[in-house]
Amino acid sequence: MDNIELRTLIVDNYDSYTFNLFQYCCGESGELPVVIRNNQFSWEEVRDKILPHFDCVVISPGPGRPEREGDFGICGRLLKEASIPILGVCLGHQGMATVFGGKVTHAREAIHGRLSPVFHEVKPATQSVGLFDGLPTPFQAVRYHSLIVANNDLPCCLKVTAWTPDPQGEDIIQALEHVDKPIWGVQFHPESICTEGGRSIIGNFRKLAVEILAKRHPIELRPPLPPEVKAVSVIPDALICPNVTDCSISNTEVCVRRLADVYMDTEEVFEHLYSQEDVSFWLDSAKIEQKLSRFSVMGCVSSSLSFCVRYSAKWRTVTVSRPDKQKPGTRPQIAITETVTLKPEESFFTWMSRCLQSRGLGSTRIILEEGEEAPPFNFTCGMVGFFGYEMKEESLQTGGRSFFAELPNTGGPCRNGDVGSLPDSAFIFADQVIVFDHVEKSMYLMGVRDSSADSAKELRDWMDHTIIRLTEIQLSSTLSVQTPSLRTGALLQHSVLSGSTPSSPVMKPTAADKHLRRRSSSAHRSGPALYRLQLAHDRKQYISNIHAALNKITDGETYEVCLTTKISTRIPETSSDPFKMYTHLRKRNPAPYGAFLRFGSGLALASSSPERFLRIEKDGLMSMKPIKGTVPRATKVNGETDEEVREEDERRRRALESDEKNRAENLMIVDLIRNDLNLISEPRSVCVPALMKVETYATVHQLVTTVQGQLRHDLNAVDAVMHSFPPGSMTGAPKLRTVEILESLEGTPRGPYSGVLGYFSLNGAAEFSVVIRTAVFSGNDVSVGAGGAIVALSDPEEEFAEMLLKANSVLPSIMQVYGVGPLDAN
Repeated sequence: MDNIELRTLIVDNYDSYTFNLFQYCCGESGELPVVIRNNQFSWEEVRDKILPHFDCVVISPGPGRPEREGDFGICGRLLKEASIPILGVCLGHQGMATVFGGKVTHAREAIHGRLSPVFHEVKPATQSVGLFDGLPTPFQAVRYHSLIVANNDLPCCLKVTAWTPDPQGEDIIQALEHVDKPIWGVQFHPESICTEGGRSIIGNFRKLAVEILAKRHPIELRPPLPPEVKAVSVIPDALICPNVTDCSISNTEVCVRRLADVYMDTEEVFEHLYSQEDVSFWLDSAKIEQKLSRFSVMGCVSSSLSFCVRYSAKWRTVTVSRPDKQKPGTRPQIAITETVTLKPEESFFTWMSRCLQSRGLGSTRIILEEGEEAPPFNFTCGMVGFFGYEMKEESLQTGGRSFFAELPNTGGPCRNGDVGSLPDSAFIFADQVIVFDHVEKSMYLMGVRDSSADSAKELRDWMDHTIIRLTEIQLSSTLSVQTPSLRTGALLQHSVLSGSTPSSPVMKPTAADKHLRRRSSSAHRSGPALYRLQLAHDRKQYISNIHAALNKITDGETYEVCLTTKISTRIPETSSDPFKMYTHLRKRNPAPYGAFLRFGSGLALASSSPERFLRIEKDGLMSMKPIKGTVPRATKVNGETDEEVREEDERRRRALESDEKNRAENLMIVDLIRNDLNLISEPRSVCVPALMKVETYATVHQLVTTVQGQLRHDLNAVDAVMHSFPPGSMTGAPKLRTVEILESLEGTPRGPYSGVLGYFSLNGAAEFSVVIRTAVFSGNDVSVGAGGAIVALSDPEEEFAEMLLKANSVLPSIMQVYGVGPLDAN
């Protein structure tokens, strides 16, 4: 009986943890669960055409209340009328109570992402299996709820089988069982990574289902689910079919030339070669971290194969710009060559996937010089750029329909206007790049060529010319250390006096929280009124938004709201070069995911992000590293000794590691990210190798988790980014409902901030960071986004101070480089 593979239907109430249940419901073989949304079909369609093919049902958690059909959809009818075993989780559990006559009320305290002891009844000796078999009593379970099933007036047909003691009131019901029907409910979340025995609980439900079904009729091997039933599942198909595009795949080759025994300062190289280009990029591992950041890549749009693309989600237009023909060694002019309006059924992610595939995605040959080994880095040319936060319009959809059109209680399109002259996404096809290996202290030239002789010659000429330019840079260098020299066609070996790049100047980090607002308002000289930092939401409005978010949490609409705002200013035209600011930022606040991107027309991003969004190896292994929980590093404030500062810094690190609020914030996003990866991963492959570890940066300590999964074989990196976007650490959970709440609170588009920045490599790999700790330049305007996760334990004043703390990682560089006046934090 244990080996019988059940056919499981999961009804998703628009939650962000549903696919964690999906993972736990996947057997070792046989049919995968089918997932439908609670309003995807009418009850009659589900009853007549879908339900007869399944053995059991799991009703997911979700936002809202079970009494509202807009929140619970078909689930009420399902509980009333279905005869097969059902397990309701959280909202599903509350729905079970209300359907059979119970009441749902507000809990004394909202609990989200926190552990509680759960006591349970031991199954009777006459019963062969129970829902809590194998679990101790009590066991620790993660709770995400502000509503509970009321103890009073509980109908006699429902039996309480598990509870959590409340010292200030009645026990909180944590599990119910129907005395006559095969229906169970649990208030806590068995699918959370931190719930003890969660997988066993799901396994026990499946055993109960098998036992009940076997009593009704013999369970025999059955044919597979009909294709039309499998097709209703919301598990996404690939954006495009592999190796099928509108144009034939070119014979793309990537040529790699290693510059033996040569290692130069990345900033110096970029400044001389690319800082004056209209369109250029620098993915900068400004802070080298083992297994996190090792390589830096830079390049520009200057060759015949290169181009820059901008996308407007509002107008659904893709604008492609290319360099004009130029003499070798001269700077090209970038001009628009093509504008495409996407078809209604297409998204920009579809366009991106097709664009990469037409250039040999996953089938590109790597050409090495004789005797050289394959390079140690993932990036082998490809697309470099960003997806802004408003690309959620296209990522949160099924087919051609936006999820927001299907969500209950939406008052219209989920979009706060547009971002003005800023594109919603912009990318560079990087076909000629320099790569720096900061561990091996080596450099590479790498470029794309097609099958034509002209392309091969252009690439050779670029490599030879770049070597000449690198030689000139070294000869003119004012660095005090001896550096190796380069000659065209030959590389001469020289000893390097220092095994690392010149050290960054020592910059005083951010002060402690209690000094933050005073420093923010007085640390720098005031500039003209035209050049002063301004908050998009002043202190009063931001704190009002926090209270509104807390009300939504109390009412069960969301578990966590990642509220943000924007700080902006004009900068003087005479000194508005964004590159100057980035060089200051990377010294003051070096980060593993530093980046400087320039897209022409005054658009540039200067980023010191510490947070990985998504890394995909060429073999499909995916990893995400959400950050939730931030405290400032200790610094000398009143003449403390170095030892006292070290002790205080370590105290803060330990306090962050054990802080219940920060761990709750982190856990909620970890469970959300597990859900996102389970949507696109091979079954049972998602895991958490590092849970809530403290990582230390120049100005802050942060609580970080690593989540991994194996990308489904039929999907590519663009599929993975789309279905994980926007970053859960920048929305909250459940993602869909919380994004809707954020639209109403923030009232303005976020732009590139809160989106992702990185690359799609032609070998199938990809890596993106979350766009935080980032200055966005648009002409003479510059803005910095900042915010924080609002949870039930949040203190509004502390959340406002944390927002300023995060912004303070970038603002001092803007103030010092451009002479901008201070921020009035009030």
